[in-house]
Amino acid sequence: MKVFVCDAGEFGTAMACVVSGAGNEVALLIQPYAQNQKDLFYNLKNGTQHTNYLYLPGVGLPPMEFTDNFEAAKSADVIFLAVPTKYIGQAFLKIKECLEVNPKAILVLLSKGFDSFGDVPWGVKLHNNLKLSGHKNFAVISGPTFAKEIIRPYTAHFVSCASKNIGAIKKLKALFKNSGLHLTGTTDLTGVSWGGPLKNAYAIGYGLTFKLIDERAAFDYIWLALNEMKAFLDFAGARPKMLHSPAVERDFYVTSRGNSRNRKFGEFLAEYQSKEKIKEHVENSANTVEGYESMKTLWKIANENKLDVPLLYGVHSICEYGASPGAFADCFRRAKALSY
Repeated sequence: MKVFVCDAGEFGTAMACVVSGAGNEVALLIQPYAQNQKDLFYNLKNGTQHTNYLYLPGVGLPPMEFTDNFEAAKSADVIFLAVPTKYIGQAFLKIKECLEVNPKAILVLLSKGFDSFGDVPWGVKLHNNLKLSGHKNFAVISGPTFAKEIIRPYTAHFVSCASKNIGAIKKLKALFKNSGLHLTGTTDLTGVSWGGPLKNAYAIGYGLTFKLIDERAAFDYIWLALNEMKAFLDFAGARPKMLHSPAVERDFYVTSRGNSRNRKFGEFLAEYQSKEKIKEHVENSANTVEGYESMKTLWKIANENKLDVPLLYGVHSICEYGASPGAFADCFRRAKALSY
């Protein structure tokens, strides 16, 4: 199949490697926003470099096309949207123009998070937008997929693939047939779309608990946090079994126990940072704490709808009101006591 990957960040590059290694024809978009991006495109296009040294250094890239425009999307069978959450809107507008020319293409969202101007996950928002224009070939893939892990040879990874179109799920499963990435199909697009922002936000609390108390307490936190995630999933109308899917439980576990930026942010907060330092940290583009923005949106949803989610409220209080991390530890202990 012909595949177009937008864009060449860490995860987009890793996905391009997986898809190319499975025997597909891949075009990887390198958007020329800055000089270093322009240099990367020139070096890869002309063969003077064979790695994405900006975002996935040390990993040799398999055969693929490198492009700085969306032209290849007009003839692709599958289009992967892998831009950072804050850039999804503008990238989607360009891709939508390509879908008007190429209506049979399947658009697959890989990014996780909420629309910046509302409280709807991007997966749900893009599905609804495309539905209005009659485009049914849309899917969301989400699960425990660290970029450097999915490109490791001889390893298997299981992720959720959600679409209202069963045919799209079957085609995507065929796309990855010769790779180590295995898709668990579901039509619960809402549940899968909520899974990403939930696990990112709650992984911050894992880092806090680990640093403030110990590893055993952090392990207990996982199960308490999953109960709170269920409150959000029920509110959104997700199916009950979605809580234990690769897109929610498994992704949350791997993100929390691994070396993710969201967990590290939680450990950073545990060191009694000032509000100014917290703001400086999250505004530094090198950090990219996806869970921070998701946490703020989830707090708004919980507050407006009176959801019982004290752990999330605790994280929010530290970030937004300068509350003591020690208060979060007390909150965790109370939640644990009530769970028995």
